[in-house]
Amino acid sequence: MNNSLYFITKNKALVFVLMIFLCLQLAFVLIGGISPSSDGNDYAEFVEETMARDGIYPSKVDFIYPYIWNAGFINLIVLCIKLFGSLESVLVVHSIMNTFSALFLFLFTQKITNNRKIAWIALLLFVTYLSNFAHAASLLTEVSFFFFIISGFYFSISSKKTHSLLGGICFAIANWVRPLLILFIPILIYHLYRERKIKKLALISIGLIVTIFIIGGDTYMRTGRFIFQANTSWYNIAMTCDDSASGTFYGEVFEKGQSMYIEKRDTMDYKDVTKILKERSVNYILNNPLKMIAQIPNRFLRFYINDTSCMWAFVQNKKSKTEQEIINEGATVTLLTKFPHYSSFQYILIYSQIFYYFILFTFILGLIKAYKNKYTQILTPFLIILAGTILTIAVISINRYHHPFIPFMMIISAYYLHDLKFIRMIHEKK
Repeated sequence: MNNSLYFITKNKALVFVLMIFLCLQLAFVLIGGISPSSDGNDYAEFVEETMARDGIYPSKVDFIYPYIWNAGFINLIVLCIKLFGSLESVLVVHSIMNTFSALFLFLFTQKITNNRKIAWIALLLFVTYLSNFAHAASLLTEVSFFFFIISGFYFSISSKKTHSLLGGICFAIANWVRPLLILFIPILIYHLYRERKIKKLALISIGLIVTIFIIGGDTYMRTGRFIFQANTSWYNIAMTCDDSASGTFYGEVFEKGQSMYIEKRDTMDYKDVTKILKERSVNYILNNPLKMIAQIPNRFLRFYINDTSCMWAFVQNKKSKTEQEIINEGATVTLLTKFPHYSSFQYILIYSQIFYYFILFTFILGLIKAYKNKYTQILTPFLIILAGTILTIAVISINRYHHPFIPFMMIISAYYLHDLKFIRMIHEKK
């Protein structure tokens, strides 16, 4: 308690910005409600089925689905409903998570760069990034996944021993929300090695392993299977292994007569489905390497070409419109044909895209600047972005999957921006 009061006293401006950020998010999500999306609807359906049973996902009956989905997020929604009695309470929890993510981004940036000005710029970029508001209003994993990842990194590099344990716990929960532990742990090991703090891995590993065994052990006691993460990878990869596929979601591949159709799939165990899809996918990849390689440019472009996912949260009267109507309203063709007679949503969308491309542009300039100055402090966030991009698009590409990596880009953007003339002038006036 005393430590919290001391932190608030010493960081009044920081706390003020975070509280404004939280209040704006709460106002936005409480007024607008849940944003419609196909994946969000699927999560709601899983939650409804889980609530009707024992209230914990997965159960034995879930084994007939073709995969085990992101259990951490489904159980987070279930917990919110149990505690607060409504699905909308998830949006409030998202807003709180986003606010703490902003705090941990600030602390993490300050820690690795040893520069408070860079940390402040990264924070301000984060809280003015409209996609954070949009994702807070969704039933998607991006907010909770990034919260546990950034807190995991901050706690892991902190000097306190208890923080190291917390770091391992956060990484395990992040992996429960979305299975990317294979990405972050090697980068963390490399960072600690560079900082000559490799001994911290012992406590981090204890927190990580114990949490995985708690999650997996609970599932084992209920279902007879040790499950601690989703296994959707081969299901997603299968959608890219077809002559008509382009590297993104292509559900038609599972329809009757198509390459990944499985007879009586609904009666099969998810392990059997995964085995079949894996065999077919590997066979297709080995027999069509050039076709898979040809998908790479399109996968990369789809991943970063725009930042429109979830932005329909800003659409007025969105509950009375279908998802396709909302998507059409924000489509590039619509924006070009309606210029300059835009709705408020379309103006917001234009601003959001300009801001997003500004981040990408300054991120690239930051990398060039860091290379010229041999500034290695931003190496860790860069490796997170690089490895995250490669690992994600190696499976499947969709633009909302880039969301957790954008804040790490903001760190590098902040490095580029922090000593520009107009930034120095503002800092000197303060």
